[in-house]
Amino acid sequence: MWWTILPPMGIMAVVYGLAEPGIRAINRLSKDNNPYSRNFNNPLMLRGFKRDLSYSKPTFWTKLTGNPSSNGNPYFSQGLEAVKD
Repeated sequence: MWWTILPPMGIMAVVYGLAEPGIRAINRLSKDNNPYSRNFNNPLMLRGFKRDLSYSKPTFWTKLTGNPSSNGNPYFSQGLEAVKD
């Protein structure tokens, strides 16, 4: 009767409940430990991304290759004290 609905509802709750943490984990692995991505269709967001890219800490790959012309990681930006006068 009604109790036959409980197992499928439990399975659905587990699958839907694990979807968001699973997507966050995949994004953390692929986007330098950041669970979310940015919307580049909005020009204001794109300008903010470019700003964060230019005032950010260097990535692991930049440190490894020693390429100073490469941009940093926009998700780990520095404060105003790091901006040169």
